[in-house]
Amino acid sequence: MTHKVEDIMTRRVFSVGLEDSMETIRDGMETYGVRHIPVIDSGKVVGLLSRTDVLGFSESQFRSSRVSRALDDTRMEETFVAEVMTRDVRTVRPQTPIADAAELLLKHKFGCLPVTDADGSLVGIVTKHDFVKALVDLIRKPG
Repeated sequence: MTHKVEDIMTRRVFSVGLEDSMETIRDGMETYGVRHIPVIDSGKVVGLLSRTDVLGFSESQFRSSRVSRALDDTRMEETFVAEVMTRDVRTVRPQTPIADAAELLLKHKFGCLPVTDADGSLVGIVTKHDFVKALVDLIRKPG
């Protein structure tokens, strides 16, 4: 039996639009505890933001002054997702074999793959964490 991406993917995904602010992204990552956020336009995946993208955009992580943090907050409010996101995102379908998706992650050093239907609409996301969890479940499976 071949396992598919749909067997391990996360179905409830925090996503954002092109015109959301970087502040929304930062807050969403903190609130929902996610490291990867698909960017959606007209229901289709058009980009991806990672925790690394957000941290790289933020200057206050390196400076401790209140002025630096205030300037950073203003910059986060005034910058839109479209300016920072990674474009040309690789996606997989729910029926993609897990091994094929894992090879994509390894080959390209991705942290996640958005999962889309035939239309390109987001239906889930599969992350490194999902693969590790699936591996642990497989190793502990009796028999």
